Amino acid sequence: MRWRKAFLVEVKEKLAQLGLTNCAVCESENLTVHRFPCLALMGDFPPEIGNLDDPEVTTEYLVRVECSVCGYVMLFNAERFRTGNDETLVRGLTEEEEDELERRDPL
Repeated sequence: MRWRKAFLVEVKEKLAQLGLTNCAVCESENLTVHRFPCLALMGDFPPEIGNLDDPEVTTEYLVRVECSVCGYVMLFNAERFRTGNDETLVRGLTEEEEDELERRDPL
């Protein structure tokens, strides 16, 4: 599972609008928005794998931004970048298959 390319573009644009163009620690401009989501589980830990729908456990998908110079990592709640019911994740498609799908059926 990975972020859709279009979603990553939107995230990068939004973070730039908010002023995130340099690392907060070393001020490098070498920031990478990773294509795979991070998951944060809040609640009983570790959660029972067979019961992830437990109301006592909250799962959040996070966008990971990392400085390639010093390794500083920032996490952002992906829900803050969503608009409506837009799909943000791709499951089981290669990037080429996603590109073909977008050409045939743009969002």
